Amino acid sequence: MPVAVRIEFKILVLVFKAYHGIAPLYIFDMITKYEPIRSLRSSSKRLLVVPRYNLKTYEGKAFSVNGPMLWNSLPNNLRET
Repeated sequence: MPVAVRIEFKILVLVFKAYHGIAPLYIFDMITKYEPIRSLRSSSKRLLVVPRYNLKTYEGKAFSVNGPMLWNSLPNNLRET
């Protein structure tokens, strides 16, 4: 696998473990499950909240931003496994 794809894979594995409560607590604290106030169709898609970030130079390279962005970009059938 190319290096960029392996990095994304490892990030997604950490997000998967954090989502299911298997990861260490400090990683679990970096992600937030998306829970809308009202009943929406997106509530059953197992999405994560992508926090806002201001720095244009880093553009979401932190795990707390990049992890949920990659997770939400996965197809729905992969997120439900």
